[in-house]
Amino acid sequence: MLDGIVGRLLRDGPSAVTTLVPMHDRLAPTIEEVRTRATDYTRLLLTPSAGIRSGRTLGWRRWR
Repeated sequence: MLDGIVGRLLRDGPSAVTTLVPMHDRLAPTIEEVRTRATDYTRLLLTPSAGIRSGRTLGWRRWR
């Protein structure tokens, strides 16, 4: 499920943020799960969507 959410965020960009970011956060991926998808998460950080880049999304705040 996590791969599907991350893949769709990459593919659909800003239009998917409202729906998929809350789903991603409810899954609460572990650091290891995120680490195995580091390339995809890096690509998300480089997207033009401020909703994805925000520290409040995708659970990134807890890893600071």
